[in-house]
Parts: sequence; structure tokens; C-alpha cells
Amino acid sequence: YGNIDLSNEKNNGHTITINSFSFCEYWAKKVFTDDQDNPDAYSVPDFEPVSSDSDKYVHLIVAGMTRMGFALAVQAARLGHLANHQKRKTRITLIDSNADRESNYFASRYQSFFDAVDVESINLFTGEINHKRGSLPFINIELRFVKGHFESPAIRQKLLDWTSDTDALTTLAIAFNDPGAGMAAGLYLPEEIYSRNTRILIRQDSVHSGVSLLIPDGKTTNNKFRNVKVFGMLDNCPGLVGENSYKAMMVNYFYYSGNQMPGKFTEDLFESILQNWEKLEERHKWSSRHNAESIPVKLRTIGSGGYEEDILKKGFSEEIINKLAEIEHTRWNVDTLLSGYSPAPEEIQEESIRTADLIWKAMKDNEGDFEAEEVKRLKKQHEEYMNGWKRQMIHPCIMPFENLSEYYRETDRRLSKSIPVIESEYSRQVSLKQTI
Repeated sequence: YGNIDLSNEKNNGHTITINSFSFCEYWAKKVFTDDQDNPDAYSVPDFEPVSSDSDKYVHLIVAGMTRMGFALAVQAARLGHLANHQKRKTRITLIDSNADRESNYFASRYQSFFDAVDVESINLFTGEINHKRGSLPFINIELRFVKGHFESPAIRQKLLDWTSDTDALTTLAIAFNDPGAGMAAGLYLPEEIYSRNTRILIRQDSVHSGVSLLIPDGKTTNNKFRNVKVFGMLDNCPGLVGENSYKAMMVNYFYYSGNQMPGKFTEDLFESILQNWEKLEERHKWSSRHNAESIPVKLRTIGSGGYEEDILKKGFSEEIINKLAEIEHTRWNVDTLLSGYSPAPEEIQEESIRTADLIWKAMKDNEGDFEAEEVKRLKKQHEEYMNGWKRQMIHPCIMPFENLSEYYRETDRRLSKSIPVIESEYSRQVSLKQTI
């Protein structure tokens, strides 16, 4: 997906823009991205508060290793970074009768990520279980591939076992391509699962599917299917009218702005932000979009679910900023691996840290002035070194937060510190549009 500008002299200066999109990826974003103003919104993966000392963890179970199933798994991996990420890993379980073949496809598509994480493979036809240790133990995601027929007694027993874990915030997504098979699978689960705190998603082609008839009066409190929702409908497809990149533009601005926090977003400032965004390569735009999508998750980790709460009005404390900076780098590690980058060998990491530390020292010596000549000279040298490896799809910053140069830790802090500004400005823009 992307944005292609076909403007040239032959079309008299007119700009022809083609916006392409992935149906499955947009639906995965819709079901897992917080939409607090929408009463019909889907439940986010971390649908209960998770504090730093909590034993709770996110568990996504996907039935059907289809394109939709993979899209859900990848989106959960991007968003599953909570306050207790050093204690409990987000678990993603994928079930398919051809799981061995489909897991090979997943691995080839996301090789760097697959190599980095712990993987368990279960073959319920043979009883064989295999474990692969991830190359990067600090990555807080673990995968499980289960080969078996979803309707089999063995899978049904596994579902009962997994959903009985009171520490697990479990979402079960039925992602079969066949709507009829998906409906049957979602509505004939073991009875105990419906009474548990498990979110159930069933892929369907139409909004007016059989599930809408299960709660005819709109009352969900005592209804057996209160936690069941349909998704993936062709007649309710997100993304066709383009997406709102407003927050992502501001994320990009704060990434490059140094530690300057504007008191007010003037028209001139936003015009500058927009111009910088339009010049940005598409892959960097997506990096900013993924960061923006993670903001609601981060707010929930510090107990703030709304824009009007004091924690946003007053700004974040130093403790919160440091916590969110660590979560941001944890999220960035996974996103960068999913983008195809591999971690760098130790000697390359050491050199990247050394040259970044020189920038940080020069900045401190120049009282934080990003525009000081010595800072710009060292930054140019460092970026040339980094870009040489990044062109080979090797990223020297894939490492634990505590191993980063202070130069990069400060970048993560800056992005975290900017969240209240981004949220308040976005809320203001929404209010302005509603009054027009």
C-alpha cells in the first residue's frame, strides 16, 4: 500500500495521486485500534488495565492462517507492548490444518521477526511439539503454530485450556475465508468459552450476517453472545476514503524537532509539518503511523483512557515519560523487525553507540542546541554510518532500551513527552470539524 504521485509536465501541473490499500491490514487496524468515541467499536487486545507489576498478558488466538489471519497477528504484534512487557510476553497462537506449510510462508514473509522470537509448533495429528528459541530474547512477543482441524476435539480442548487462564486477556478471531465455515466455528464453540472473558471475532462478508440476529434487542448484559462481533465485511470496508494521518504527521514533526514543544500549533507551523510529511518516504510515513496507532495503548498503560483527564492536561511526569520511552523502543524493535530489518552484529552496534554518544556529548556541551555546528557535523557522520547498514536492511538500534545510546533514549522520551500535545491538538481539530 502506498501513495504514488504521478504529477509531471505532461498533465499540465495537475497531480494524480493513487492511494492503494490492503483490505486485510486495514481491517486488522480497525478491530485492534482504540476508537473510544464509537459505541460499536471493537475491543482492543489489552481490554483490561495492565500495570507494571501485573501478571496479565495479551493472548490472540487466530483460527485460519489466511491473509486476514496473518494481518491480525501482525497488528497484535505491533500493538502488544504493555507496561509489564519485561515480565509477560504477548502470545499469538495461529491454528490451521496446514499450519506447518503456512508457518513457513509466515516465516519467509517476516523472516527477521520470526528468527527473533520464541516459536512453539504443535502438531495435533501426530502429537509432536517443537520449540525454537528466538535470537533476541528481549523481544516481548512469542508465537505458537498449531496444526489441527479447528472443529476437532483436540483443538476444542486446547481452546478450553487457553481461555481458562485468568491472567490471559484472550481474543479468539475466526479468520476463515469461507463465511459459512467461520460462522459455524464461532457460534458452536465449547459453551464455557462464551461465559468467560474472551473476545470472539468472526469474519463475515456482510454486516447483516447471522450474528446481528443473536442480540436482536441490543441488550448485551446477559446475552450468551455478548462478546461476539463480526468483522472483515465487504460492505463496511475501512480505508476506502483514505486515512487520517494527522497524528502521524505530528509524530514525524516531534521526531525531528529536537526538544522544542510548541505552545500552540499555528497555521504556519502546521503548514511546515505538512510540507515535511509530503517529502517523507512512504516507509517513514508508515513508521510514524504505527507510532501514532500505539498512542492509545500507551495511554492505557499509565491509566489514562481519555483526552480530558488531568494526566494529559498537565503533561507527563519524568517517571511516566521514561516508562513510555521504554515501551516505545520495545514497540519500535518489533515494528522494525516486521519491516524486514535484521539486528546488527555486536561490533556494528558498538560503533553506532559510540558515534551516537559523541552527538549526545556535543549537544550537552552546547546546551542542547541541535543546530550547533559540532552537533550537525557529528550527526552527519553518525547518520552516514547508520544509513550504510540500513541500506543493507541491517539496523544497529535493534537492541534493549537500556543498551541504547542516550541520544536515542532521549528521542524515545521526546516522542513520549509529545503525546499530550498530539492528543490535545488532535482533539481540538476534531472539535473544529464538528462545529463546521
